[in-house]
Formats: sequence, structure tokens, C-alpha cells
Amino acid sequence: MSTANVTANLADHLAIRSLMDRYTDALNRRDWTAMRATFATDGTWQAGGGPGEPPAIRYESGAACADGIGSMVTPLHLCIQSNHAPVIDVQGGSATATSTMNEVIQATPAGPRTTIWGMYRDRIERRFGFLSIETTGAAE
Repeated sequence: MSTANVTANLADHLAIRSLMDRYTDALNRRDWTAMRATFATDGTWQAGGGPGEPPAIRYESGAACADGIGSMVTPLHLCIQSNHAPVIDVQGGSATATSTMNEVIQATPAGPRTTIWGMYRDRIERRFGFLSIETTGAAE
């Protein structure tokens, strides 16, 4: 990948970065309706499992992704995620992106805080004028 992909597809790169930011913002605000809007209706989200292993968690459909992520985050006292260093490659009506994420979580007000680092590996498609995301490999 090169800078030429960015300059040739600048609007797409900005839209994808905005999509990624909206996902993280929705998670941090616990706005599952807003999160659902970042996924395609047939989008998937999966996490865990080692190389060559099936994912430990997998949700299929935009609604299931948002509901499933919400079911993990809502019970936590604190969950703040940040997404860093996206590398985006646009090829026509689809794209791939990788990014580093970290989360600080705390299950209860008196409990310890845990920091999690991982990578998102996303496939993004342009559908009906909107960008939709399929996330894989989160929190590896």
C-alpha cells in the first residue's frame, strides 16, 4: 500500500476513518443504536481464538453485533476504548483497514482496572451510499 491509495481515494479514506471513529464513540457512550448503524445488516464481529483457531466470540448481523458488544460492555463500571493508527486500503467499492485499539475496563467501582491492547482487522463495503463495517480479529 502506498500514499497514492490515500490521494486517489481521499474521500473514502476520510469516510472510513469517520466510520471507525463513530464505532469507538458509540462504544464509549454505550450507544448501541449508533453502533448498530456502523455495521452492515449482514455484518459480523468476532474476537479471540488464536491463529488457525475459530473465534471465541462471533456475532452475525449488525443488530447482533451491537447487541452482543453491548452485552459485554453494559455490565462494566468503566469501558473506554481508543482506536489508533488506522491503515486503510481502498479498492473500488470495498476496503480493508487495520488499526490498533486499547481499552481500559473496570468491572466494578472498587475493582482493578485492566488495560487491553488488540488489533482490528476490518473489511468495509460501500452499500447504498453508506459505508458498512465488518470487524474481525478484535482484541487479539
